[in-house]
Amino acid sequence: MILNYSKRYFLSIFLVFFCYQTTKAQDFRYNLYNYNAFGVNPALAGMQKEASVSFHSRKQAVASGLSHKTIMLSALYPIMNNGEHYGTIGINVYRDRQNYFGKVQAFDLLAAFNVPVYKAKQISLALGIQGGSREKEDNLLGTNYVLGWSGGTMVYQNYQDNSYRQRWFIGVSGSNWLKNERYLENYLFSEKPRTTLIAGFEAWKNKKYALIPNVRSIIQNGVDFTNYGISLRRFFSDNSGTLFRYGSWGVSGWYAHNQAYTLALDMNSPTFTMGFSYSFASQNHLFKYKNANEFIVTLKKPIGKIKIDDKPIINDSEQSIP
Repeated sequence: MILNYSKRYFLSIFLVFFCYQTTKAQDFRYNLYNYNAFGVNPALAGMQKEASVSFHSRKQAVASGLSHKTIMLSALYPIMNNGEHYGTIGINVYRDRQNYFGKVQAFDLLAAFNVPVYKAKQISLALGIQGGSREKEDNLLGTNYVLGWSGGTMVYQNYQDNSYRQRWFIGVSGSNWLKNERYLENYLFSEKPRTTLIAGFEAWKNKKYALIPNVRSIIQNGVDFTNYGISLRRFFSDNSGTLFRYGSWGVSGWYAHNQAYTLALDMNSPTFTMGFSYSFASQNHLFKYKNANEFIVTLKKPIGKIKIDDKPIINDSEQSIP
């Protein structure tokens, strides 16, 4: 028994020392769902006017041969009244298995609010808070339960003739998300809150295409992880059918200096979202992240009416979709 505890103690000391001596690894896990309310900023839920159910899976390797396998299930429901969107509530469960180090299981509740700031220009403010339990099963340190939390705000502008599409957005959030999650990062960032900044805007568009630069910067324990991204979107035609109507598909890429490259394909509409991403690590050492892949599928149902007037109107009855 004493020998077993000694081994655990010395292994833990080694991990702490090694992780602090190596370059900080980029955590590029939610790059595809870069605008994920549960993974990035809960205020993002306040921008969503559709009820949704999502399945998200991720597999990420570490150079030492370890891997993180995550499955996430989430649901969001908007609070609407007479066409006005007041906020969104949500629930999320996920499980992250970390090879022989253990696993993390989480349950989260979310509440977000949407406040019009300048109705004439479709500028709104969203506020969100998320919290829940983390069951952390660590094969070296045992099992414990901790509270995970995050809170954030978003400011964004919709197109005046299209309440489904943003012209620009910027948001900031804070959380202790990482400290309760994976084994290795607990030594790098123990007890350190995380601050995340995200922003994007349509730099160029015409009737069929849009180019959207975006950035996500994570600051934790004095270390800045920044992803620079760009998305090219192609909008569906008005005659694409009910399922794809008013949606788009996109090709996206993110770059984190000296750390990783990520490519993603996705399809998005008022009724569903589906996407896949693959990340290429640019450096390798024992505990450095290697390549990763993600898949997400979301089924959505518009609540109330979504105003869309930027498509050809066949008759007066098609000015909105239920």
